[in-house]
Amino acid sequence: MTTLIANIGTSDLTVKIQGFEYYIPVGFDRDEPNEVAEDLTEDEKVIWERNSREDFIANGLCKELGVEVRGQGRNAYSFRELTEKLLAAYQREPDFWQERIRPGRIWGVIHTAIEEFSVKKINIFVTNQNPPQHQDTCFLFEIIKRWIERHLQREDILFLKRVIPQNVKPNQQDLVLNEYYRFFVDEIDSNEVVLVSTKGGTPQMQTALRLQSITADIPKLLFLDPILSKRKVLLGEPSACVRTSYWQYQRTQKYRVVMQLLERFDFAGACQVLKSWQSILSFQIEQGVVSKSQLHSSRKLVDDAIRGLQVADSLMNLDIEAARASKKEMNLDISLDLDTRINQAIGNHSILLNLYSQCKIYKQNQQISHFLSRMSSLCEEILDEVIEKLGGRQYLKSATVGSRVEIREIKRLLPQDQLGLLDSLDYFKDGEYAKILYRASKLSFLAILLAIRKNVGKNGACEDKSLSDLKEKIDSLEFWIRKRNEMIHDSQGFSSNRISELNKEAKQKGACPYENILKVLADILISPLLKLPNIDKQRLITDDDLYLYTGLKTWARERLLRDLRSS
Repeated sequence: MTTLIANIGTSDLTVKIQGFEYYIPVGFDRDEPNEVAEDLTEDEKVIWERNSREDFIANGLCKELGVEVRGQGRNAYSFRELTEKLLAAYQREPDFWQERIRPGRIWGVIHTAIEEFSVKKINIFVTNQNPPQHQDTCFLFEIIKRWIERHLQREDILFLKRVIPQNVKPNQQDLVLNEYYRFFVDEIDSNEVVLVSTKGGTPQMQTALRLQSITADIPKLLFLDPILSKRKVLLGEPSACVRTSYWQYQRTQKYRVVMQLLERFDFAGACQVLKSWQSILSFQIEQGVVSKSQLHSSRKLVDDAIRGLQVADSLMNLDIEAARASKKEMNLDISLDLDTRINQAIGNHSILLNLYSQCKIYKQNQQISHFLSRMSSLCEEILDEVIEKLGGRQYLKSATVGSRVEIREIKRLLPQDQLGLLDSLDYFKDGEYAKILYRASKLSFLAILLAIRKNVGKNGACEDKSLSDLKEKIDSLEFWIRKRNEMIHDSQGFSSNRISELNKEAKQKGACPYENILKVLADILISPLLKLPNIDKQRLITDDDLYLYTGLKTWARERLLRDLRSS
């Protein structure tokens, strides 16, 4: 459905004076610089001349209706009194006045809204002040509503009078802004097409309607501005309208939201905002507000930014294949340092650095539940990676869940004095196999693996020390890992307000405090057992770089800023 929102003012009424063939503006008290250039006849020029208009209304219409006239000029009579008495006369003799009345400037807006947008709901803001003021438009609304309903002979269009409360003066900017704000919150569905005309009303009402319309985040929003054609006004014909969208202002607002989301590394949210912006641009193109050629460069930059954000979102969800597929559409320029680093990092993706960076992000955002979940996953991956680096995969067999080892094979490789290490394993199938599934079993298997390596001459003393350090640090995180498991199984979470309470409990259990978890993880990642490249240890663990996320965030931001600078 389409909705029209409009202010009306004293320029929105013309009346045919008896003895004239033209419709005379009743309260048109200003000239406009953007009026249509016209060759008016001499009669039309005389009638349009301001003093002539005012004299015709004062000496003709006011006398006919019995409206008091004092002095000369626009303030010689009350617009409120004139419209009140005109409405009464219209109600008594509808056929007589139907032909003599026209809605003036607003007629062009309403005509365009109905004919080109099939509008079904028309909201019109009016004033009815206490004490009554000469410029009040409450009776004008009733005249316009009655005239259009009789003219169109349609029952499917709803006219709604929106009265500025009497305790709000229409020239009080802040109070008027608040009234329009409440209207948009309570009455407007942001999913519908919304047309806005700000031409009438006080300057404060015009400003309020324009500002609240733009800031209401309505995807399908258009402003209808009637073009002043003196001849059309005099002939009682609807004015043509210019469509305006303020799309560049809307773009700035959208990009500002995206930048805020990127500060929190919310790539999915940023991507959603940009996709909604693309749909807004499509609507503007459909309505002829902007052309495809005008927006070609802008849309390409937005498309590129979205692709980069999709890569980052896939990485946040640990979907590496999806990230690599999206990367192919990013149009990376390998002659640029940033593009090269993104390309190489995705091609040689490190699950350890990815999970560690996510821990840093969730800690920064105070998303404790997500932080503990990623921390737990990182600990599991660290143990898997150490097993891989020490050649343990050759002894592992696939299982329905996790892995398994054949006990008979392991026994052959262990020296007799180390067979006791097998007692810590989780046996099944009558002791033929042992499960290697969770942290405890992985740590036990690593101890067995080091004993095997020492037995065959591949193990150095440093490996025993490194494994001991690794186990000690993972043990210091055990309390938090268990809290994460409780969170999953009990459908509970943790907020930052509970950190102090949890830290007390962690201290009693001999665990590290919450604030030190990242430091413990960093110490684990620089362990010689993991054999991470020194450049990664420096840039991603010691420094503040957040792996691919820093680069992809910068990559998307640069494209949006380039778009803003280019138009």
